[in-house]
Amino acid sequence: MRNGIIACAVLIAVIYLPFVTGLHHGFLLIDVGLILLGLVISAVLGRQGDMARQLFKSTSELQQQTKHLKLEITERMKAEKEIRSLSIGAIETLVFALEAKDKYSAGHSRRVTFFATAIGNKLNLSDQDMEDLRYGSLLHDVGKIAVDQPVQNKITRLTPNEYAHIMGHVQAGADIVKPVVNSKVVGLIEHHHDRYDGGNQQQSVTGINIPLGARIIAVADAFDAMTSNRPYRSAMSTGQAVKEIRNFTGTQFDPAVVDAFLKIPPDEINAILENKNEN
Repeated sequence: MRNGIIACAVLIAVIYLPFVTGLHHGFLLIDVGLILLGLVISAVLGRQGDMARQLFKSTSELQQQTKHLKLEITERMKAEKEIRSLSIGAIETLVFALEAKDKYSAGHSRRVTFFATAIGNKLNLSDQDMEDLRYGSLLHDVGKIAVDQPVQNKITRLTPNEYAHIMGHVQAGADIVKPVVNSKVVGLIEHHHDRYDGGNQQQSVTGINIPLGARIIAVADAFDAMTSNRPYRSAMSTGQAVKEIRNFTGTQFDPAVVDAFLKIPPDEINAILENKNEN
């Protein structure tokens, strides 16, 4: 009786491995665990052959069920990833279409993505962080769908209400993408206008508590905006824009991010800006 209890306890432990360790690692461990289970059964049960054979049969059936479950989960994850990609692609297309209608912002999200990922490379971000940064950069202004274009392209100084209306694109964008991206990407969009020193009244975090990707997008976004024509001013030169970035380091921008931005080779920056001018 005692031997049977020990064997069953081992079997239960093996069954629950995926749920204790997480599905991916758990399934690797369960295969090893099932082999060990056989050895334990042999050692514990000794001559109790009938019970051993029954347990081995149950173990074999469990292996088959585990195999089918792993296949089902893999297929489901693949399908979910494809659906997410299609949804994000649809949102990207909408953003690019809206930008194409406005000569002042045409190609802006693509250029911000270029500068942001170049900064991310200099900061040695992980592959996952780089993917999140790419999505966050491409979609950072999707909330401007909700902004009135006459206000966005106003030549004269914005009123406080108009400025608040434009800044509403941050939360609107986060809400739009929330169903199809992970929470980190949502955070990048939600905080990409936060100042490093906490100078924006609407922001809830400051300094290094602002998501790193959002701090990166802030620099990339500002640089592209300054080197682009706007209804109220002409584009700055690259040198002028870099000077402005330096001037606001530590207040608007994270010093570490600015330092990484300044390490991007000038020819890389000029290449994307020349491409913009051709368009």
